[in-house]
Amino acid sequence: MHRHVRLFAIACILIAIGFVAGRFIMYNQVAHYDATHP
Repeated sequence: MHRHVRLFAIACILIAIGFVAGRFIMYNQVAHYDATHP
């Protein structure tokens, strides 16, 4: 039981990190595109 809870928590953390990183990269790409395409 505890093992599944730990795996679920780790999965949630990884998903959250991936989501934040994806939005951060996407935001940087949009800012870079705006800077290079006036």
